[in-house]
Amino acid sequence: MARSAGGPWCYDYPRPMVTVDVVVFAIRRKRLHTLLIQRAREPYAGSWAIPGGFVDQNEDLEEAAARELAEETGVAGVPLVQFRAFGAPGRDPRGHTISIAYYALWPPRKRPPRAGDDASRVRWFDLTALPKLAFDHAEILQAARRRLEEDFLHRGVAACLLPRTFALESLLALANAIVEPSPDPRRLRRAFLGSGLLREVRPKRNPPRFAFRAAPPV
Repeated sequence: MARSAGGPWCYDYPRPMVTVDVVVFAIRRKRLHTLLIQRAREPYAGSWAIPGGFVDQNEDLEEAAARELAEETGVAGVPLVQFRAFGAPGRDPRGHTISIAYYALWPPRKRPPRAGDDASRVRWFDLTALPKLAFDHAEILQAARRRLEEDFLHRGVAACLLPRTFALESLLALANAIVEPSPDPRRLRRAFLGSGLLREVRPKRNPPRFAFRAAPPV
């Protein structure tokens, strides 16, 4: 490693490219969906893919993820959760590329997504009816689904998809859409009530109303 004449350090060996990918989840018609773009450019032109792209020089990873998501889908202002990196040498035909993967939850009543930048179309897909995906995006999506299930059960991310106060049945209905296979409702009820994540805000109301004790990690 040596310093170039201009000042920055230069390396004597090639460096992988760095990208970000953002898996966006939403509950639509009581089922879990994800937002995909149709690629307008090679490689994989015409194929469906997770929104994402290259990190610019001197750009923060999360800022890059938010920028790419907004440019390709119009989705902005949703918190992002970084969950894993993907770096198999053959995952991108353009060369060795490392992708930092995030997921986001799409709250109800948000403005509909719109395609932009190098996305020709944008569309919600039911996770049980996905098209063939570009790159290794099927693997990324599967990993995001597993992390979402974990965060739903143990970290209170459901707060992003519920009103500030809610009936426990609304939380259990979300579980049926997110957790696979669908959990036993009685066991899940006991687990949530004993987790410390919830507080009862209107105990005399029938049914009682609950709220999450702290802000979720998204």
